[in-house]
Amino acid sequence: MLLEYIEHHDTLGQIIDFQKDTTPLHVRTKWISQLQYIIRELHAAGIVWGDAKPDNILVGTDQNLWLVDFGGGFTQGWVDEDKMESFDGDLQALSRMVDLLM
Repeated sequence: MLLEYIEHHDTLGQIIDFQKDTTPLHVRTKWISQLQYIIRELHAAGIVWGDAKPDNILVGTDQNLWLVDFGGGFTQGWVDEDKMESFDGDLQALSRMVDLLM
C-alpha cells in the first residue's frame, strides 16, 4: 500500500472524457502498456482491483498511471455486475479502457 501523495493532474477518466483528442498516441500507447502490466502483476499476486474504471486511475505529472480504490464494487459500463470484484471483471474493464484509449 502506498501512503504518500501522488502528484497528479487528472484521472484517466477525465482525460478520456475531455482530452483524449489532444493526448499523443505514444502517451496513450504507454498507458495501455502500463495498465496491462499492472493488472497482470496484481493478478499474479492474487489481487483483484475490484473497482476497475478510468476514474480510479491517477495520471501522474510524469504521465505514469497509478491505480487507486481497491474497495470493490462496480461501475455500470466498465464491469458487468456478474463479473464485479473478480479477475474477469478487471480484464473486462481493461479491455474497455484500451478500446477507448485507441
